[in-house]
Amino acid sequence: MRISRKSLAILAAGAIVVGAGIAVAASSKPPATASGANVVAAGVQPSVAGGGILQTTIFRNNNSVVNAAAGFNPVHSVAIVVNCPGPGNCIIEVDQAMQVANSPTANNRYAICSTVDGVFMSQPQCPFAGIVPTSGFETSSFIQFKTGVPPGNHNMQSFLYLDAPAKRSHSTIAYRVHRNY
Repeated sequence: MRISRKSLAILAAGAIVVGAGIAVAASSKPPATASGANVVAAGVQPSVAGGGILQTTIFRNNNSVVNAAAGFNPVHSVAIVVNCPGPGNCIIEVDQAMQVANSPTANNRYAICSTVDGVFMSQPQCPFAGIVPTSGFETSSFIQFKTGVPPGNHNMQSFLYLDAPAKRSHSTIAYRVHRNY
């Protein structure tokens, strides 16, 4: 099989782009909440992490309906421990899906956010996912990354942020550790 110079150049350019990863910076710094987490409006361009080799996936699912206060509400009763095996740093990915319902307050915004070792993930910041309905349920999902995570064990926690009290219902969260190439 013969490959033309043009095809080879296209393949090489594609390999460079994929190998380098993609980094898109947000156009402005989002406002911080009292806890130090940044919650941003929908439509802000997120940062995107580069690739890695998947090492571990941990799923956590919660199907109970609970009352959630205004502010940050932990999704798990205890932190989830993940391990970056090394050599080199890791990328932690958190795929979050959550259902909210029955806000007694109109225009009650909510966000889904996660922490690594107690520090809110910022790739991207925690965007507002929507408005909690005053009756019925709303479901949203969101993915965050943390790059440059050193080898060792790391504590993970996910949070539901609410402007005002509401109900938290079903949630599914996947914590993934990727070892850098």
